[in-house]
Amino acid sequence: MGAFDVYCAICGAATNEVEIGPREQPGDDEDVDMENKYDEDVIGDEDMEWFQQARVLGFNPDAPGASKFYVSGAGNYLGCGDFDIDEGSEPDSAIEEFDFASIRAWGDSDGTDRVFPFHRQCYTLLARVLTGTEDTNDIDRAVLYKVFGGLVSGKSRCSDLDYGDATQGQDQTWEAVPGYEYTVINPEKRESLAQNIFEVIKDEKFAETTSNLHLGDKVRWDPFRQIPESLLRDILDLVDNESVFNLCKASWGIFELIRHNRNFWENRIRKNTPYFEELGDVLEAEYESLRAQDPRKILLWAEEASKPRVGMSGFLMPVANRRRIWGVCEQIERLYDENIPAQDTACDMEDIAMGNKMHFVGYNGKAVFDTEQSYWIQSWDEYSQDRPWTLHTFWNSDWDMTGISVNFEDEEPRMFGRCGEEEGAWETVKEMPSERWIRGFVFHVRPASVLLDWEDTPWNYISVKGISIHFDDDSKVTYGQTDASLMQRPLFVAKDMIIVGVQGQLAEQEKEDVTPWILRFGLLQAYAWDEERPNPGWYPEIRAEEGLSWSSASLSHLDVPIWESKELKFITGNIYNVEGTNLKVEHIPTRILLLGNHPHELTNVRSISACVNNKSIHEYGGQRYFDNAITNMRVSFVDGQQTRAMREVDDDGYSWSEENWDEFEIDGPGGEIIEEIGWVGSYGRPPEHLQLRTNRNRTVLFAADILVGENNTPTGIQLHERTANDHRDVIKAEEGDVIVGIVMGFGHRVSDYLDDSDKEEFATRPWAYETFQKRSKFKLFSCFSFVGALTMAKDA
Repeated sequence: MGAFDVYCAICGAATNEVEIGPREQPGDDEDVDMENKYDEDVIGDEDMEWFQQARVLGFNPDAPGASKFYVSGAGNYLGCGDFDIDEGSEPDSAIEEFDFASIRAWGDSDGTDRVFPFHRQCYTLLARVLTGTEDTNDIDRAVLYKVFGGLVSGKSRCSDLDYGDATQGQDQTWEAVPGYEYTVINPEKRESLAQNIFEVIKDEKFAETTSNLHLGDKVRWDPFRQIPESLLRDILDLVDNESVFNLCKASWGIFELIRHNRNFWENRIRKNTPYFEELGDVLEAEYESLRAQDPRKILLWAEEASKPRVGMSGFLMPVANRRRIWGVCEQIERLYDENIPAQDTACDMEDIAMGNKMHFVGYNGKAVFDTEQSYWIQSWDEYSQDRPWTLHTFWNSDWDMTGISVNFEDEEPRMFGRCGEEEGAWETVKEMPSERWIRGFVFHVRPASVLLDWEDTPWNYISVKGISIHFDDDSKVTYGQTDASLMQRPLFVAKDMIIVGVQGQLAEQEKEDVTPWILRFGLLQAYAWDEERPNPGWYPEIRAEEGLSWSSASLSHLDVPIWESKELKFITGNIYNVEGTNLKVEHIPTRILLLGNHPHELTNVRSISACVNNKSIHEYGGQRYFDNAITNMRVSFVDGQQTRAMREVDDDGYSWSEENWDEFEIDGPGGEIIEEIGWVGSYGRPPEHLQLRTNRNRTVLFAADILVGENNTPTGIQLHERTANDHRDVIKAEEGDVIVGIVMGFGHRVSDYLDDSDKEEFATRPWAYETFQKRSKFKLFSCFSFVGALTMAKDA
């Protein structure tokens, strides 16, 4: 396809440099050479600089604040949908620690990395149309993003709006067609036009003249004479300038009513030519000098002279482009107004509550942009009232959680999500006393297999199958499924804060007749009795354990879940996304290799082993080596305890060969313990190797690079040079603590090429024996994506 340009979502024009030059003059027998540049006699370089920088409107669902939509600082278009963007100087929680390198403009992406570019000048014009002011902060970014998203057809680099003459330039790259110069001139208000405008309208041809024309007696029938004058004036206020002039031609009654009504015409100039600001300023500044001029004639001139048209030049080009863009903004306004949510004026918490993140509790690979909020407490007065309340949870016919609501006495439920209405959908109801309130949730989430492609297996999705709701008196209720095959996702209120509502998203449901399930869920919190938010940029901290989804099977080895333990600490290094897929680390089960529930139990550890599989063969420094990965971990004990593994089988149910396990013996009875965990990590690729160091300074390097021998067989010789040059991340217990568990997530997929029939066969459940045999011949496994540790005080 080659390079391509993207265009401003508001004006439809280029977002990168466009050339100007001399107009080619043909000879007598020559054709005109239409070059891709504008006529330098019509437009200058200074008129073109404004659109060479753009901002973008985007969506960051991981933003800490209540708003997830952002407007960036200025940036340059790099080509192929990429922008070099500055964060901007305005405080905006939606872009804090946001990676702008991943954004893609317009139809080049239909995911959450999609952004819509625009010029600052155009955005200011849009603010005037949408809000009546130039304050762009008054624009509802969520609504605008939805409007722009609905106007994109396929991979288009501009919307389905009518951009007027600017569409002439919208090709794969911008076409600078001579004659269309006005479509790219800076539309900002220009004080320098005032003198030019004054010189035009002070001319005697604009002078007011009396008329001796009296045609009233010759009018046989005029339906507008039957309309009361006050109603007629209201009607005239609702139509555009061209319609007013046409009505004057069609109705002598209307002509007679407004012909010499100076206030009427002056008001029309102010209200009905909002794009011609300079004219309004001149009329106000030169009011005494222009008292003899006819405002009707001035309006007629303004209507015609500022009309966008091909081939125009002169001082009104900026006004014509502004008028063209204003027309686009009015198209946007109609769609924007249709999508503006109703404001709940009774809810005080909208100005007080803080979010920190919408956490994934579901996933199916489909991007979702709509977010919703529900304020369960709407004021502190309401919170202090002695009123019982009712808690509802809602589930669809597939037993996926679809909603949750709170209602007080006979009031309407304050709903987040949806109530399932199909056959088989169900709900729960819990009556609650006034003195009890919610302090957090634990979602029991069905994991998906990372070994299967989302598009090939619509059943392979992540969803909430059960929920435990915790209250501030340490009681809880549990609904739905809670078995060991699920993950647990904790989410609790911050210290000294109160849950006043929730926010989140619903998934795009594959089944038309099944209610969509909860995709993301976040808390809205506030400090009790505060009347305003704390300092801008401050948000409730997310605990480390709340950023992940924990394997229920792993948690069963702990005395209590980590988020309830007062002794366990969770530490981790940098946790990245799961590279090469759409998965986040929170989508995959976090697994624990528990070495001991208490430090004294570490004396029972005999060995720690890693299951190592070969990913591929690479070359470094002229030497070929096996690039290996860890797919599982286990610990064995000296006291007859059963060997404990992080997981029993891979995501598709396939088990690992015993020959793939590498063992590191530890003298637990003699006091040897794991003191340090290290790995090679890098943004953009999965972590590699795993090094354990004991308090005796003994080390093991699991999944080391192994030199390749004859017939592509492993030699057993490690390639130390490459490993030595890699940057190693390390975690260790704090002073006075010891490591009692190793934490890992296995979200990276390693696979041979699978054709469509293989994918379909391996995705089918249950497997036939023939499928199992075929599967065993393929390289297909998941390996580790992140590492952490559980620690505890030595004397605990």
